[in-house]
Amino acid sequence: MVPRSDLPVQRLAGAAPRSPGFKAKSLPLDCVIPVPWRRLLAAAFLSTAVCLAALAWNYRSTYDYMGGLVDAAPDAAGINLMNHDFPDGSQSKQGGNHDGAFFYAIARDVTDPLTAARSLDRPRYRLQRILFPLMARAIYPVGVGEGLVGSLLVVGTLGVFGGAVAMGVLAATLRGPWWLGALFPFFTGSMLSLRISTPDPLAVALALGAIAASLRSQHHTAVALGILAVLTKETSLLLLVGFATWRRDRPGLWLAVGPSIAVASWFAFLHALELPPGREPEVIEFGPPFAGWLDAVRFWANVPSNRDETLWYLGAFNIWTATLLGITSVAWRGLRHPLAWPIVTQLVLLVFLTWIPLAPERNGTRTVLPLLALSVVTICTPGVERPSFISVALPSSSAKS
Repeated sequence: MVPRSDLPVQRLAGAAPRSPGFKAKSLPLDCVIPVPWRRLLAAAFLSTAVCLAALAWNYRSTYDYMGGLVDAAPDAAGINLMNHDFPDGSQSKQGGNHDGAFFYAIARDVTDPLTAARSLDRPRYRLQRILFPLMARAIYPVGVGEGLVGSLLVVGTLGVFGGAVAMGVLAATLRGPWWLGALFPFFTGSMLSLRISTPDPLAVALALGAIAASLRSQHHTAVALGILAVLTKETSLLLLVGFATWRRDRPGLWLAVGPSIAVASWFAFLHALELPPGREPEVIEFGPPFAGWLDAVRFWANVPSNRDETLWYLGAFNIWTATLLGITSVAWRGLRHPLAWPIVTQLVLLVFLTWIPLAPERNGTRTVLPLLALSVVTICTPGVERPSFISVALPSSSAKS
């Protein structure tokens, strides 16, 4: 294998020539390292297959109390729909109440938001993440029953595979090992997202792809991926805004503005609809700084010591691991690394979250999925120069004066 530092680079058309004495600590943004696509795609495929095997094992071992892939508890908002579409009770276990049940309801009536809203606890909040159920319905136009559940699993699997590819491309672009992408399917948040049919891996894959495309000067592709990312999960916008803060140029501005316009337009459309009121307030994820962390610690401290409930500790492990890795990566690489500001946005987000997206393992592992992916890539890559520094040539010690 060719050492990473010796890989050939491709200089973008129109880039200014380098002086013989140029020496930089990081790769200029007008130099793009080729991606070993065959090896990356093969590694992503194999690691995704392992993730699916882990999902199958987890499904068998947790079905009795977590239910199926789109389970709704007997007192949940979507229970009537689940009982209608699954009269055998396979998607209505007491310990379930997954977010996947809401995405199933949206996918089932994706062209009729008013009908879908009747099965949602918070209609506008759930409907704003439209791309995931829309893709599932496109794959399975019949739109009901086990076929639609399988379609949600297919889209989720594509998200995990895409996350592995995007993470690998991003790492290679930043002069790191391309095989880092194979780690993405092994993150707990990736597997649990498949287990409860949520769009988190797809959102992370699209956001990382947007950042990688921007670094490789494929700016139209970057904006398109960014728009898809925020329509999958609106908090993806924080990653794009953080990266735009690092770029500080016109392409970076459009990478933040384009998705912002798209998600604001979709929000405006949803608020113009006369949707039925949900059972809960539309926003329960945010609160005073660090209040959610205190509640989460109390939650973890009171977890019963039985086989089923100890799984909740996965949330604590992932939250603390990702937070420490995020802080470490920024402290080590500094804010001049391209991924530092996106990581900062995720760390700030964690400060204001309530215990609900932090403490339970099915929530906390998904909440820190982007932070974990970004931190791993940052620690393993030296980065590239910001565009405003491209024209600066630093003479090496061996250059003639």
